[in-house]
Amino acid sequence: MKLPKFANKDHESIRLFFSKFKKYVDHYEVPKEQWASRLGLCLDAEALEMFDNLILSGVTSFDDLKEGLVSRYGDSRSDFIIRSDLNQIKMGAEENVVSFYENLVREANKVNLPETERFFVFLNALPKNMKEHTILKEPVNLKEAFKVAKTFEQVSLMSKADTNKTENKDVLTAVRANMGQLEL
Repeated sequence: MKLPKFANKDHESIRLFFSKFKKYVDHYEVPKEQWASRLGLCLDAEALEMFDNLILSGVTSFDDLKEGLVSRYGDSRSDFIIRSDLNQIKMGAEENVVSFYENLVREANKVNLPETERFFVFLNALPKNMKEHTILKEPVNLKEAFKVAKTFEQVSLMSKADTNKTENKDVLTAVRANMGQLEL
């Protein structure tokens, strides 16, 4: 019996793949504690990348790995909707870069969005001035773009605070001057 393969090509069914996988491990009497490692040998391309991401995030049991793969490859309609939403997302005016980045990564993980797509979604979602600044710094990946955008946000907030302090000092000076005129 041949080891089944799954690469998510030509609309393969993940459920059919797991049915074949179960027959394989039963036929060869593979102990369940070895199923997770055998599963990795059956995956190609994007499915293998998803498997590796699950392993790196601490998912090691076969049942949890299966659940992760089925949730990723089981319903292409919901994946399409999430990808579509990600491509239209914009960072809100009151949203900070950190929370926006975390939300984007969480949603991108649901569909195993490749790093390069995450990078471009992030850049395109930034407010215009932040996006222009980030692009000028020529980040080569999402993490670098995030760091540049975060620094830009922090500098902008500090600059705004300094401007407010100066304006407040000017107002205070004007108020004191007016008070001094009233005392005369």
